[in-house]
Amino acid sequence: MCYKVETYAKLATQLRDKMQGMPEFIVNFINSYKSTATRNNNWCILKGFLEWLLDRKYMVCKDIFSITASDFATITVSNLDQYFEYLQGSKNNTLETICTKKKVLNAFWNYLLENGNVEKNVVKFVSKSKYKTEKKRGEVKVQTDKEQQAFLNRLSTGNNNEFDIERNIAIVKLLAGSGIRCQELINLDVSDVFLNGGELLNEGGETKSPFINILGKGNIQEYESVFISSEAAEALNKYLIVRTKFLLDKHSESEALFLSNRGVRLKKTAITSFFKRYSNGEITPHMMRHYVGTKLYESTGDLILVQKQLRHSSRETTAKYYVKTNKNNLISAVGNLSVYSN
Repeated sequence: MCYKVETYAKLATQLRDKMQGMPEFIVNFINSYKSTATRNNNWCILKGFLEWLLDRKYMVCKDIFSITASDFATITVSNLDQYFEYLQGSKNNTLETICTKKKVLNAFWNYLLENGNVEKNVVKFVSKSKYKTEKKRGEVKVQTDKEQQAFLNRLSTGNNNEFDIERNIAIVKLLAGSGIRCQELINLDVSDVFLNGGELLNEGGETKSPFINILGKGNIQEYESVFISSEAAEALNKYLIVRTKFLLDKHSESEALFLSNRGVRLKKTAITSFFKRYSNGEITPHMMRHYVGTKLYESTGDLILVQKQLRHSSRETTAKYYVKTNKNNLISAVGNLSVYSN
């Protein structure tokens, strides 16, 4: 079983244990979500809300296990307003986090409404402006080529540990040479890397170009082949050589592509940490994905190509982040509009 599938299987088992003995209507609502990670997150949000209701005596039940669907008919807009104000007073809740929790509760009340347990969705009557984040215009922060090179230069000296240096450079160049997500990189095994090309999974046929096979976001059973740059392939090749020596010295084995100094699969916190350290806090792993999207669109102008490489489900998402309109060009174009034909 691959790392990601195994991780999600453990998460699913943990969630089943947490839901043991919970009211059936709550279990059914949580299970209506496809992703195991989403189910787990939404249960944490709903559980926190239910505990708050019980603590404030807005429900007369003894505990969460004894809550019935009809108990929610007594919950008012005022109760929800108090809950969101309580969240705002907590340092662990940003406005964006509160909006996410509100969306989950809105979905829960819709579920209750559809099943005839409540007469209306009271979440819809909570002030929209009070807990609303500003709409992002799709602008993303992307490092310049100069900043990228300075980052790599600092990595190349690193901590004078050859394994760390080659691994970290390979990570950066793979992210910047493919557009994959950080978690997708962490999930990679050595067997997922094809530096000399091979059989493509999602395209069919063979290629001589380097690529990797990944399990994409929320997709725990279906692999996708993703092309990588020649620079990324070269960095991976160098890293694989020192990785082999590293494991031999440790008398150890591992399927994971990127390893920690203890010889186990590298964690996201370790990657985030070295990015912060060697970029002086200016570059994050996810910025590499935006770097790829921006570079590809600037060099090709092909929106479909960018969508395919980044594996966006919607072309609108790709356009939102990477298609930039020049203001001067817009002004000029609008100024030249005419109803007369030449």
